[in-house]
Amino acid sequence: MFYAPLSRCQLLVLALAAVSCSDPQEFALIEADDASLAPECAASQFPMAPELLALRPRVGKLGVFLQSAPDIQSRHDVLYIELSNPDDELVGRDLIVDPDDPQADARARLAFFSSCYPAHDSYDVRGTLRFDLLERETTGVVAGALTEAVALDARSGEVVIEGLRASWSFLVRRGPPYEDFYALPESP
Repeated sequence: MFYAPLSRCQLLVLALAAVSCSDPQEFALIEADDASLAPECAASQFPMAPELLALRPRVGKLGVFLQSAPDIQSRHDVLYIELSNPDDELVGRDLIVDPDDPQADARARLAFFSSCYPAHDSYDVRGTLRFDLLERETTGVVAGALTEAVALDARSGEVVIEGLRASWSFLVRRGPPYEDFYALPESP
């Protein structure tokens, strides 16, 4: 059989496909002991194994983004944790996650944009966050856990999900879909 050499375009497509394959050492898992007070569309999603794992810098903040699927053009379920003081030493210590405490180390939100569409059920999270690794450079490792957590109805403050916990380990990647904006060239 005769095989024609691959074009530059075909080589680029193959390279992008190889890069997009996830590392088997990367993982995320979100579990709950009791989600009986949550709508069935949310309760039935546990345990969740998010596929898009990202560290997202923001102005004065840093976010850990765990999304149910890698497609950024569609609605998905997501756990988003935003660190209030990203320049502090965060590794190896218990960090407070609390929507009602302005001094908390982080805020978090659990949203079911896909599973509960069109209702878009989302909840504030209160719990304890701990990072084992938080290497912010490209190909650095982010590993940590959310423990002793609950999901709260933002309107009533009532606990909707108890025994909420999450763990993750992933490589930092840049650009879409890992960052939610395109980097623009600097002005001359």
